[in-house]
This record gives sequence, structure tokens and C-alpha cells, in this order.
Amino acid sequence: MRKINIIFMIILLSQVIVYSQENNINDYKLLEIKFNQNIKEAKTEKEKEDIIKNNLLSNDTYLRNITLKYVIDSGDTINKSKDIFRKTLEICSIDDAAFAAKKIASLNIISLKGDIRKRYNEFKTQEGYKSHVIDGIFETALCKLGEVEALESVARKLCGEDPIVVHNTMMMLKSVRRKELIPYIASFLYCEDRGYMPPHSNDAFYGSLPKKAAEIIGKYVEGEQYKLKLDKETLFKKEIEKWQKWWEQNKKKYEPLQNVPVRERIFRYPEGKQTEK
Repeated sequence: MRKINIIFMIILLSQVIVYSQENNINDYKLLEIKFNQNIKEAKTEKEKEDIIKNNLLSNDTYLRNITLKYVIDSGDTINKSKDIFRKTLEICSIDDAAFAAKKIASLNIISLKGDIRKRYNEFKTQEGYKSHVIDGIFETALCKLGEVEALESVARKLCGEDPIVVHNTMMMLKSVRRKELIPYIASFLYCEDRGYMPPHSNDAFYGSLPKKAAEIIGKYVEGEQYKLKLDKETLFKKEIEKWQKWWEQNKKKYEPLQNVPVRERIFRYPEGKQTEK
């Protein structure tokens, strides 16, 4: 009987969750319809911008997201003025500001990198702030826009001793195409590791650094369509050797950042074990 009651409660809870999700979707759609209607009825650009700014200050997360999506998708508005994006960074919550920074970088609006840095620094100085995810979004955006401070920060992480920081930074660089970072990435083509599992961990695994380096450089040189050949070990070794040879032939074309020398060395892990997982 107890077992039947538990099953009944689980089914009932699942129905409540589905009902709640459906209501949330409906609420979102209604807000979106109302927002689009308000924008359509705005008689001047000033009136339209006032609607956008007021919505971005709203406590309603759905309304902020709808408005932010409109600002990002509206190429005409962005081309006319960058003030709305700048205002978004100034007044939005940390999550929304990070989302805006990501889109600004994807649109390559270089003139706003100072605004992104200013807002990011404000968040970092807030009491209790600690978010590796937000750090990654802001830092990735700033790197894409070519901000030297962010590029140097990433380069130092790649030259560091913490294997987890190095691996996470390499993962971030899959979406960053910056010539200045190639010398630091290329140094990992010569590592002899096959992956890393931190001590006292049963499931956290960080893949091979040479594989990550080859994939990033391959996409940088050959474009997004490049895929690392990993179906056979011999193919993988040949692929690494291919990019090692490419680097030896082209390294003079890639100057490292002035304040961060490249650390030419085989990566050594302070603790933990290397694994062929």
C-alpha cells in the first residue's frame, strides 16, 4: 500500500510540473505578443526606446528576456545606435548583462568592449560575487573583441600549473578565434598526456590537451568545418604531427602577447593521475 501511495504521489507531482511548465510557456507567449504590439504601436523611435529601457528595468524575468532578445535580433536598431546595448549592460542583472555581452561579441561591436569590461568589473567587486560561469562568458566575449586584459588573463591561465584551469580555458577557446593566443595553444601540441582525472574523483575527466590544441588550431586555420580525426590511434597521431609541422613552419607569423611569455614545456600535473579513459 505504501509503495502504491509513493507511485501515486510521483505521478501527481509530475503532472503538476508539466502543468506549471505549460502555464509558464503560455505566460511567456502572452507577454511576447503584448510587447510586440507595444513596439508596433510606438509612434517615434524615442517612444520605442523608452519601452525597451523600462522593460529592461522590470522585475519580470520573462519581460526582460523578451526585450533583450528583441534588442539583439533587431539589426536595424543596433546599426542606428549602440546606446540600447550600452544601456542594457548598465541596468540589467548580471545574467542578462552577460547574455548581452555574449551577443555584442558575436556581432563584433568592438566599440562596446570598454562598456563590457566596466560592467564586469562592477559585478566582480560586489560582495559575495563568485561565478565561474559568468566569468567565462564575460572573458570569452572580451577575448573575441580583442581586449588585451582578457587575452593576457587567458594566456596566463594556459601557462599555469592547475590542470583543471588549463583544461577549462582550452574548452573556452574553442569559440575564440584570436591570433594572439595561438602560440600558447600550440605549446600543448607537444604534451604527452592522454587526459586527466583529478584525485578523489570518480566521474570528472578532462580530455587530452594535444587533442584540444589540435582541434582549436584546426578550426582557426581551416574553419569551423574542421573535425579532428579520432577514429583510429594512428590517424590521431598523424593529425597531431600535422599541426606540429604546421606550427614549426608558421610560428614566426604568430607573436605572443608582450606581457605573457609562452611557457614551452611538457605539462606536468601536480597531483592526480593520468588516464587513458
